[in-house]
Amino acid sequence: MIVLGLAIVVVLVVTHVRKKTTYTSWETAAEYPGIPGASCLKTTNGFVLYNNDGAEGHAADGKVTWKISYEFGTPIAAVGGDFAAFADKGKTEVHVTGGDGSNNVINVAGKVAGLCVAGQGVTAVRTDDGDSDHIYLYDISGAMLLDIRTEVRKSGFPVTMALSPDGRKLVTSYIKAGQTQESWVTFYNFGDVGQNYTDKIVGSYSFKDDLIPDVRFLGNERVLVTGPTGSILYKFREVPEEMKKYSGDGVLASVTGGAEGFILAREQNTGIRLITLYDINGSEQMKIETGVSYDSLLSAGGELIITSGDACIIYRKDGREKFRAKMNDTIELMYPTGTKATYTVVEENSVEVIRLTTESQQEKAAQETIPDEAVEPQTEEPDTQLE
Repeated sequence: MIVLGLAIVVVLVVTHVRKKTTYTSWETAAEYPGIPGASCLKTTNGFVLYNNDGAEGHAADGKVTWKISYEFGTPIAAVGGDFAAFADKGKTEVHVTGGDGSNNVINVAGKVAGLCVAGQGVTAVRTDDGDSDHIYLYDISGAMLLDIRTEVRKSGFPVTMALSPDGRKLVTSYIKAGQTQESWVTFYNFGDVGQNYTDKIVGSYSFKDDLIPDVRFLGNERVLVTGPTGSILYKFREVPEEMKKYSGDGVLASVTGGAEGFILAREQNTGIRLITLYDINGSEQMKIETGVSYDSLLSAGGELIITSGDACIIYRKDGREKFRAKMNDTIELMYPTGTKATYTVVEENSVEVIRLTTESQQEKAAQETIPDEAVEPQTEEPDTQLE
């Protein structure tokens, strides 16, 4: 019991020290080559890089786990879990791969305009056929599971869509333009409950004089719908139920989120950005005010990571700053890897795993690198002072 008690005390002390530690620099623990001109998407256990010639998957520590090749003019991509889907916009081929490097090619009955993929490879592909649009659902082998057809004259133009991680639900946003602008957000359920509804539509909501450019799943049972003025969080177990609404002063500048929760950032008239983190149930977890402009926001491991160009800032859950620095190149993605002081940084031309260091660690490292022979012996100078 004494040993156990001492161990608990040690853990609490170390955790407390880590929470209060401010890191001042970093060192490279590992480095890997990137793909020239590649775009980057975060997966559950790593990330993917893709360009016109192909794509590759990376583990959380930056190591390459798979590669596929293709020749695309305008590549688009989507990720779900550790699966990724790639297509050439306006063409009819979609490539889907999991974490094993397999390259499953789906031949689509129309020109690809958008896509999303679930955590087991089910892929939703939206095609543009002029007067009508289709959303096709395919399994990993390329077999068509469903065809959702909409007419532009009746439903309007498609804006965005999202597929649940389990592949059982879909949410779409369409806009109808006329004398007034109107957006429609529609919820589909492909499971047993959805079979009892016409076209498997279990809910549809109208937004007058508004555009809904962002719909996203936060796990399998939460959906965040976002427009220029605010966001609505829905519970979507079988049919959608409104949970909470979010609005506030200033312009909604960005929204992001995933299975851990979501982030809403609003820009105030003063130029200050108010960044708020919520869990998947919509409860506020962290609030940061900053004048820093940013390229991306990421919440992971109870931290908020802000990147802008080659610079980054990391905030702890209590809102205190943990680390601020410039990297070697433009940052595409940054997230914690393993311990709380190690991060994977995807840059424009390389992938680095970095370890944050404190000022005392830097001084200690500097002293350890000085060889003994480099230190000149101190000799006592003769006393030349005249009496």
